[in-house]
Amino acid sequence: MFGTKNAPTDAIVLAALDRAAADGVDVVNMSLGSTGDRSSSVLSLAVNHLVDSGVPTVVANGNGYAGPFNAAAPAVADGAIAVGSTYGSRYPFLAFTLDDGATAPVPYLDSGRAPAAPVTGTHPVAVMKSSCAPLPAGSLDGKIALFAPYTGADVFNCRVMDLARTAEAAGAVAAVHYDPSRTDPDAMPFSPCCDTIGIPVVGIRARDAERIKAAPAGTGLTWGAYAGAPLTADAAGLMDAGSSWGPGNELEFKPDVAAPGGYILSALPPAQDWYGVMSGTSMASPHVAGVVALLLQARPDLTPAQVQTALQNTATPLAMTGDHERGRQPVAQQGAGRVDAVAALASVSGDTVTARPSELALGDLEGQQRTRRITVHNPTSRPVTYRIGQSAAVSAAPPYTSRWQPTDATGEAHVDGQDTITVAAHGSRTVTVHIRQPHGVAEGTLFSGWVEFTRSGSAAPEVRVPYLGMAGDFDAVSAINPTFTSINTSLDNPALRPGYFSFGKNVPTTIDLTDTSTANDKAWVMLSHGFPLLERMRLQVLDARDEVIDTPYDASWVTRNSGAGTGMAFYDWDATRADGTPAPAGTYRLRLVFDKALGDPQKSPGTQTWTSPEVTLVR
Repeated sequence: MFGTKNAPTDAIVLAALDRAAADGVDVVNMSLGSTGDRSSSVLSLAVNHLVDSGVPTVVANGNGYAGPFNAAAPAVADGAIAVGSTYGSRYPFLAFTLDDGATAPVPYLDSGRAPAAPVTGTHPVAVMKSSCAPLPAGSLDGKIALFAPYTGADVFNCRVMDLARTAEAAGAVAAVHYDPSRTDPDAMPFSPCCDTIGIPVVGIRARDAERIKAAPAGTGLTWGAYAGAPLTADAAGLMDAGSSWGPGNELEFKPDVAAPGGYILSALPPAQDWYGVMSGTSMASPHVAGVVALLLQARPDLTPAQVQTALQNTATPLAMTGDHERGRQPVAQQGAGRVDAVAALASVSGDTVTARPSELALGDLEGQQRTRRITVHNPTSRPVTYRIGQSAAVSAAPPYTSRWQPTDATGEAHVDGQDTITVAAHGSRTVTVHIRQPHGVAEGTLFSGWVEFTRSGSAAPEVRVPYLGMAGDFDAVSAINPTFTSINTSLDNPALRPGYFSFGKNVPTTIDLTDTSTANDKAWVMLSHGFPLLERMRLQVLDARDEVIDTPYDASWVTRNSGAGTGMAFYDWDATRADGTPAPAGTYRLRLVFDKALGDPQKSPGTQTWTSPEVTLVR
């Protein structure tokens, strides 16, 4: 088990994987990873070796509200079963009960600024006046204080945590707060301000506070329950908005599948107070690891590839989060769909057909058609006939940030000259699938869907193979993040600026080395770059003849720093030449050069440049 304070180093993870292989484990779960790494990273290669040795390895795909191209490593490893996160049907709140004759538990949210609420224990609850004036010593001994926010003139000197400290000083063992001013009686206050405290502090709904106030004095409050609130149709069972998108930075098909990971009530390490509600792909991947163990229990001889095929062939495609009637969520976020344990078990038990490969990574189509072959195997003792069709997902156009653009234009998949196939008992058939990109979409649009096999006489597909591709030319996607300036309309990106962390429009600037100030001794470029992976990125200094005299920044395999669309970095030139000698007085310009990963060396769009206004150097 990893420590609770510090993230494990690569060396620790590698040692754990070696130990797993040596101990002959059946399946490995990795609820860890870092965004931006490649499928050739050390941990990704280690995962591939473990899978090659026969151990299915399930990896959390990562978390972030950053749109396409945010899968973590080692989830991007070829052999990893990368898992995205879905919401459940309900939000499970931690809760307490009251001995007031009613049975409904009272849900709450921890403040995050105090010890977590205990898992057991009963104490009388007392209504406390919303005032920071000291209470008589011991007046709340052994009790739990209930209060609303202070609303007096000096409200900023008496906030929720100040009230909780007043209760603590009077002997309270915990504090419960609510906000009667909220228009939604089901809303719970969270993240109260300010500072920390030594007793638990939780927030509850205003209507539950009214229930407590109406109860007899000294009513007991017992910790250790839970309650659930249903999610809306635009969220329940669908992809968690915080689940990281694929594909991998080099157009690998990721994630592979999805599973419940949003709002999971789970056991936690003792240092995290034993249990709580958490969200993320780190909660989703253990669900899939458990399903893998179930499959291996039924069929110990399964290879990792056969396990992945069963999971993907039988997964359930999900509707679009936030707009469930529009269509299906892009494959780039949900993979094949949500894992169906029962259907996957039936598949490995020989009751249904399988189709391989179980996913199709198409790359960038550049306006062309992609052809792939799918082999359908029938393990049953009777022939089966299938209709072949496709179902498309909503497409995702750039920018590759949280502001990705959904589009209803979809690709098209069809099979050579046939819409049905019959597969003999214990036999196989191979079909050739042709997939075309959607028309009229922006360069770099991710399109996706499923090739579906529906048994004759059945209404729903029995087997699906997801596909994921890019319309147009990957090289044509801008390395410069457009979201930054659409959010910050008064700024330029990139921008030549006179100082570090100086924001604004592009302006000519002067490096003046004749005065005593150091504030103007450098020229700065602010940049928010949005291309998933740059093979190389450089900042060059050009003299008046456009010759490169210095390269202050030169890095390989650089991932986007735009994140949700607002990330940026600053790069500087200190008025020297490449050999370290002073550059002479004169006029210069700074140039950014972006060499895009997977760029075609025969095409200039693989490299993009930006050149600044003039930099005047005075000596």
